[in-house]
Amino acid sequence: MFECELYGTISEDDENGVYLFGSHQFALYHWAKALMQGKLNKNAQLIHIDYHTDFQHPEMAFRQLLTPDEIQSLIIRKKIENDSFIIPAISMGIVKDVAFCCCPDRCYPTGNFDNYISPVAIVEHLDKYIEMVALSQNIRELCHNITTNNIILDIDLDYFLEPNGEKKFISKREDVIRREVKAINKLFEFASITTIATTPQLVRNHRELIIKKVFSESFAVNLDFFKQPPVLCR
Repeated sequence: MFECELYGTISEDDENGVYLFGSHQFALYHWAKALMQGKLNKNAQLIHIDYHTDFQHPEMAFRQLLTPDEIQSLIIRKKIENDSFIIPAISMGIVKDVAFCCCPDRCYPTGNFDNYISPVAIVEHLDKYIEMVALSQNIRELCHNITTNNIILDIDLDYFLEPNGEKKFISKREDVIRREVKAINKLFEFASITTIATTPQLVRNHRELIIKKVFSESFAVNLDFFKQPPVLCR
């Protein structure tokens, strides 16, 4: 969690349902807005592609659906943080099921949900599901949910980092990033809304700019991944 840093929205592409911002907790704001506008149904399937699971409990309980403005106010007041926005989405009925694609670290909780590690794995399962290959019940349910098109595709660019010593990160190899972005583009075809966090606290040095380069060249929608988000708080 980055306690004193908050970065806002970079771009909103309503036509394609894609929203780009700095701090990941703003994803919840866009999910609630999509629900309010009828672009997303309640109890959606979330596919969360992130180095971290962001599955921490916030300091306050959420028992009813809040408006986007109310959620944004809580984000600004730091009641919803970058690692604690998914559980409120479940509590408010925006999200029902979560498929994590995160670092396989025991320190990052996933609750009762599965961590598929990579979007490539989910797409491989989806291809087998479409071909009617036998799959486990959990994977069949995930693939069924994806094909119903009530999907939130949620991405943090820090997913494309890997550790390089204590508290240091470098980008994954470019060919690996391109393979994973190709899988993300396949999942994008089923998504009702796609939210992307640039996480400038981590994705910022020259070695990590390859991540933004690959996304700029290969992501399904043309976005300016190099544009800096507005700084709301330091």
